[in-house]
Amino acid sequence: GRQALYKEGLFVGYRFYRKADVKPLFPFGHGMTYTTFDLEGLSVDKDTLPVKDRLTIRVNIRNTGRRSGKETIQIYVAKPVSAVPRPGAELKAYQKIALEKGEERAVEFTLAHADFAIYSPAKKTFIVEEGDYTIEAGFSSTDIRTCKTVKVEGERLQETTSPYHDVDASFSPSDDDFARLLGHPLPKERPLRPFDENSILAELRASLIGRLLYRKVAKQLQKAIGSGEASRKMMERIAQEMPYRNLRTMSAGAFSQKTSETLLLLMNRRFLRALKRLFRRD
Repeated sequence: GRQALYKEGLFVGYRFYRKADVKPLFPFGHGMTYTTFDLEGLSVDKDTLPVKDRLTIRVNIRNTGRRSGKETIQIYVAKPVSAVPRPGAELKAYQKIALEKGEERAVEFTLAHADFAIYSPAKKTFIVEEGDYTIEAGFSSTDIRTCKTVKVEGERLQETTSPYHDVDASFSPSDDDFARLLGHPLPKERPLRPFDENSILAELRASLIGRLLYRKVAKQLQKAIGSGEASRKMMERIAQEMPYRNLRTMSAGAFSQKTSETLLLLMNRRFLRALKRLFRRD
């Protein structure tokens, strides 16, 4: 349809994997190197972060391998106990560090009080929830080497009940769940017609001409990519998601603007206007 609901909310990518305790093969932040590194000694300049203040984080990185190399230190923030739904952890800072073999260096990061904020649909603004936060340092979203708990001053939030609190691998919120998260009813989906140049071929298949166009495009794409069930499914998906406007650019001039506009009028059942467009001189 013309409306896509991002019902997963904040739980996208590593934010979902951390919350649902899913272990991906290549986690967010993962990288390869010719040597090995270790992180230790994470410290903060204050145990309690006041409103509008800043938190300085220091951590030691050491090249434990036999050659020089580079590694990216990633700082994540997690709030294990929260009154509102939030990701398992969120990336807040990172630095890429180059070290010779055996070299060790202290690296410093700074987080503002606002870096701990989360958006509140009820208040329509970002707010910082008071309580304990975990500062994590590691080399990916799952490769956490050292951490520290910090108390952050902020607002006391009223606890909510929502499926977004308990997220697991089968997480699939309903439209009603999403509406409650947003704090207002979901917008009504736009009807397919009138079609326009941004309509995708999957939508145009509601008309006879659209179905014929889709079959032609899918066949041409299949011919270009080769045989195989996986290739066929991929090409079908590409054809379905293709905007109507792309047909002109892909046809190298064979599918003219006049033809495009005429067919669009026919698919929108504006037959008289389609005839006028067909016989009008450009």
